[in-house]
Amino acid sequence: MALLPGGISTAEAVGASKAKGCIRSWKPWTWHTKRGVIYDMTGIPSAEAFGTPEAQTDLRMIYGMSGIATSAAFGIPSVFSPGDYDWLLVDYADRLYPWADYCGIPGGIPERTTVYATVNSGMTVAAINVAIAACPVGQVVQFAAGTYPAGISRKSGITVRGAGAGSTIVGTGTGTAFNSTGGSFSYTTSGKQAIADGPWLAKGSMSVTMATTPGAQFQVGRLILIDQEDDLTLVFPRTGNWAGTRNLRHVSRITDITGNTITFASPLPYTFVYVQNPMAQAIPATDSLFGIEDMTIDAGSCVRFQGSDRCWVYRCELTGFDNEAVFMRDSHQLEVRRCYIHDAAGFPNQADGYGLYAQYAVSCLRAEDNIGVRMAYMTVMNGNDSSAYLYNFIWQMGRAGFAWQNPGLNCNHGPHSIMNLWEGNMTERWQNDAYHGSASHQTLFRNHVHGCSSVLHARPPHHGLLPDELLLQRRREHPRGRRLDLAERGRMDTRPITRPQRSRGRGTGRARSTARRPTCGSWDIRTWGAGA
Repeated sequence: MALLPGGISTAEAVGASKAKGCIRSWKPWTWHTKRGVIYDMTGIPSAEAFGTPEAQTDLRMIYGMSGIATSAAFGIPSVFSPGDYDWLLVDYADRLYPWADYCGIPGGIPERTTVYATVNSGMTVAAINVAIAACPVGQVVQFAAGTYPAGISRKSGITVRGAGAGSTIVGTGTGTAFNSTGGSFSYTTSGKQAIADGPWLAKGSMSVTMATTPGAQFQVGRLILIDQEDDLTLVFPRTGNWAGTRNLRHVSRITDITGNTITFASPLPYTFVYVQNPMAQAIPATDSLFGIEDMTIDAGSCVRFQGSDRCWVYRCELTGFDNEAVFMRDSHQLEVRRCYIHDAAGFPNQADGYGLYAQYAVSCLRAEDNIGVRMAYMTVMNGNDSSAYLYNFIWQMGRAGFAWQNPGLNCNHGPHSIMNLWEGNMTERWQNDAYHGSASHQTLFRNHVHGCSSVLHARPPHHGLLPDELLLQRRREHPRGRRLDLAERGRMDTRPITRPQRSRGRGTGRARSTARRPTCGSWDIRTWGAGA
């Protein structure tokens, strides 16, 4: 059994237990790191963990809940009977978004096989960037095994691919390995054009009609931002928030312009209101359909996406970062998948160090099947909408001076994050810190938020209760029509369920409780980091 960092076996990390209802195993995949150590990492819960045939071992999302992303979207038979989650569709329809259809790369990450050029570590950065600039669309620049400096450029429509994490290493612990220097949207009314009143402002709309003829900035293929003034009821900023007072936003890609009507690639997550002065702005995408694959990136900032469309990071090891491993802003349909993100610079005494930092105006992001270890937060959102965080394993979050605040998943550090899905993740804590303003409409489904301190305890908890059962338990406690309070869900997910089982051995055979608390020193997620 290979070990996670800190000497944790993968079986222990997921609570390996044969007890009914426990997550018994997660499908393993192997990391060969630059330190020569082989880690068997865990990316997605096995089918057995959810009571499905063991032969179905490549499940991504299996909740069979139409309106979110059904298993049929992945060509997998639904494991639930029709109607099992119909109550969610009725009670929480206003919180749902078609995440499976619009998050991440449409149709999946492309498999590009034609290698245009192979570069090696003896080449200068300038020579490598020349090869990237000359690469035809749809082809690959292959990075041979070796160590490369930071400052690698990008080009739309191509892939840069290493010889594998630990073999190809980009960066030397400083600088930005893959930088994006594109433009950004205005967060005020500057440079924007008014949208006319009409039904196109409703949630789910994929077009808007402008009040006047669209200006030259609006062109097919460009990114479009739709926003409106904060209503100070649902959406509000902290005084002095640098992102302004237009925090209900959605970013998409323009697919058609006919007359005054602009059509775009992903639906609005929420209904915009004419009295709040909805407006639109367009910018050229810095890069689109650009991918980074199969390498270790060790840099002050590993990858930066700004003004990017349909770009991805796949099967990479990201480490040594200062503020963030992957920075995202003013971007659409990005995807981070099967990455091992770990060890922010100076951990655990660093000031920041975030795995995935979706700053402002990031829509339809997909972060799936990643592992995050030893950093401040695995994810932090500032105004991120319509995105899906799926089946990520997160452990040992921490930073200097914030022992009480070490969430693996943070849905809101700045306004206004809305209509995001958190599905199948395993983490110490899920948080809405509301530091710069508001967030709403977050869907937590089948996560394992165990509430145990990674700073104080060397191993994750071993009880492994299925979060779906916790959700259904809470459902029984609330009458139909009452919404779950997300803060309450955070507390709820740390409580074991009492399961009656027949007594074993001598006795009367009466039901007994098998509920157990895990082997950690504190349960209250408000205080566990401080060791209370």
